[in-house]
Amino acid sequence: MDNLVAWTDAIGIIAGILVMSSSLPQIIKSYKTKKMFDVSI
Repeated sequence: MDNLVAWTDAIGIIAGILVMSSSLPQIIKSYKTKKMFDVSI
């Protein structure tokens, strides 16, 4: 059972990193252009 919890934690951490990194291109673009109107919600 402990092995299953470890796998679940690892998958959750990886999913969190992927979700956070998916908005990175928009953040970089808004930083370069100094305009936030083209950032999607």
